[in-house]
Amino acid sequence: VRDCEDCVFYMAVQQLRTKDCHRCSFFLYSKSEPVIEDSTDLVFAPWAAKYPRCREHFELAGFDPKRNFWNAIFDFSGKTEKSNWRISGFEEVVELKVELPDEPPPDDAAEPENPCPELTYAVLCAPPLASAGSSGDGLNIPQTRPANPPPPPAGYMVLRLQRLRDEAETTRFIGASSLGLNQPAPAQPAAAPAPAPSAAPAAAAANAPAVPAAA
Repeated sequence: VRDCEDCVFYMAVQQLRTKDCHRCSFFLYSKSEPVIEDSTDLVFAPWAAKYPRCREHFELAGFDPKRNFWNAIFDFSGKTEKSNWRISGFEEVVELKVELPDEPPPDDAAEPENPCPELTYAVLCAPPLASAGSSGDGLNIPQTRPANPPPPPAGYMVLRLQRLRDEAETTRFIGASSLGLNQPAPAQPAAAPAPAPSAAPAAAAANAPAVPAAA
């Protein structure tokens, strides 16, 4: 993710990397340690979205919902005096519920789902998972972790919910379709038969007047 300001992302990825991003929020599932660089005022929270077949997509991608490195951030622009990122407050979290009316077809419709553990204040304050390797191994870059967010106001126990119904009409091929990867190979046209040799030149030669030989 590059050159973004004041954006909100819901992302499930192998690894997140940011460059020159400012005042952005990430609701993140990351299979490995996220990396930020030249970025400031970033806000992180665990994946907080649900949509039909989300669990199936996690399985196909090899994502373990219980092993999320969302807060194991390595900052290549780390400073000793401050952190360039923070953990979202519980009351800031907005759960995204996406309805896809045409995927899958109506007769096989599924309810929006989120395979990850329920997002609570305790989850926001949990320490990061230990990684087998760090992006900063061997680098002398200070890493200043932010403090945990303050507890939510009394009685604030349920996440805010944002519903989104995707009814946009796609007017162009996207993803694998744009590359033709899901399309059958076009049939090759049959080669045209070679034209039969013409006898006209030979006949013309036979009727041509004789040329006297040079002396």
